[in-house]
Amino acid sequence: MAVIDGFKRLVKRQWVLHRLARTQRRLIRRSNLDNGRLSASYWSCGTSGDGCLTIGGVDVRDLVREYGTPLHVVNFKRLRADHDAFLAAFRSRHERVILGTSYKTNPVPAVLQELHGLGTFAEVISDFELWLALKLGVPGARIIFNGPGKSLGAIERAVDHRVWTINADSVDEIRAVEQVCAGRSFTQSVGLRVTTSVGWQSQFGMNIGTGQARAAADLVKSQPHLKLTGLHLHLGNGIDDVGVFVEGVAETIEFAIGLEQGLGVELDYLDLGGGFAVPTVRKLDAWDLRAESLGYPARRPIPEEANGVEEFARAVFARARPLLVKLRRPVRLILEPGRAITSQSQVLLMSVIRVKTLGDGERAAILDGGRNMTMPLGWEYHEILPANRMADARLDRQSLFGPLCHPGDVVGLHRRMPPLEQGDVVAIMDAGAYFVPNQTNFSSPRPAIAGVRDGSASLLRGREQYEDMVKHDW
Repeated sequence: MAVIDGFKRLVKRQWVLHRLARTQRRLIRRSNLDNGRLSASYWSCGTSGDGCLTIGGVDVRDLVREYGTPLHVVNFKRLRADHDAFLAAFRSRHERVILGTSYKTNPVPAVLQELHGLGTFAEVISDFELWLALKLGVPGARIIFNGPGKSLGAIERAVDHRVWTINADSVDEIRAVEQVCAGRSFTQSVGLRVTTSVGWQSQFGMNIGTGQARAAADLVKSQPHLKLTGLHLHLGNGIDDVGVFVEGVAETIEFAIGLEQGLGVELDYLDLGGGFAVPTVRKLDAWDLRAESLGYPARRPIPEEANGVEEFARAVFARARPLLVKLRRPVRLILEPGRAITSQSQVLLMSVIRVKTLGDGERAAILDGGRNMTMPLGWEYHEILPANRMADARLDRQSLFGPLCHPGDVVGLHRRMPPLEQGDVVAIMDAGAYFVPNQTNFSSPRPAIAGVRDGSASLLRGREQYEDMVKHDW
């Protein structure tokens, strides 16, 4: 039995090595690498003359001296550039395109305000996010209220502030919105959250194929205080398959055509959601987990092989344009790109506080932040750069762990990096999507956030203090 198990393990190792080698060959051939890592230029970062990472022209050593670690750093120039590129790709093909800033992706007020300053609507999914949008001065007429679990209080707040639309997720929610509006003698514009034959199903929306969505449309049409003005489609998260997105959009537009013809409604908008993947991040799959279990790193993304926003926009309109002209009037297209805009503009800096050797001889660096601040690393590969040793070509296999006292506190396994020492700083790239909203203060305060603009830095959020962690306890 032991011989058979050993043979199976050998076969698995050989297959893993084969896949890793194949990916590495493509990576070397197609991508811009620096000491075997993805170049910092993918994130609009640079390297100082003595080999230190710079973000927006600011040396990370200066950032660490000023604000300490762990520290999020937002590059506002890159944030604006990614917004502009995304908007241009779609608006060049359909002039009535609106971007909604996804609050759940990155709820940092300074980031939200920056994007609203560029003209984005607020796309919110909870009463807190709705409250925050209003607190930031976003008028109700520029707020899109999504989400599967809107409380009655949240609906009341939305109606009282005359939000642009409430995208209803269920029949019960339609009735709840009608109840609130009836009590105020107000007619509210609503959309229907729909699901198609592709993408997320689960607890979200109402399915087109089963007739649920049409029944919901009939219900809205019958309510005296509701007006059906749009459809909302959100296919998932980290979508890198253009075909899936195009199919979902086509089914939604065809359903919209049927509603106009069957119910006589005139839709004002189609909200196509977000979930677009980022070229420098890839979802971990079974092969990656198997590689890590055998002592190898997961596969790096190959940015040049990923579908960018141009590919999505081109494919969507190639399929959608003939369908859109069948609608009674030109509709506004809403997109909620989320991570496609915020991911690459934010970096998480952490310091090495201890170095040790594991039982198999591999070096282990213990950082001052862990999974409590890096939740997406559990299902995604993110590049980790040796921020103060970018020019060091000596590479050792080493793993990075957080300071929390449990075995799941893993930041990166079996990465090839310079032999890290106490005081070194590492940079976790693509920290601008779902890192901040998913962080916790488990065992340590949540990190500070700094912003870089025009070559200088400022504090956007102070570091949480111990007193903050217990101020509501008694």
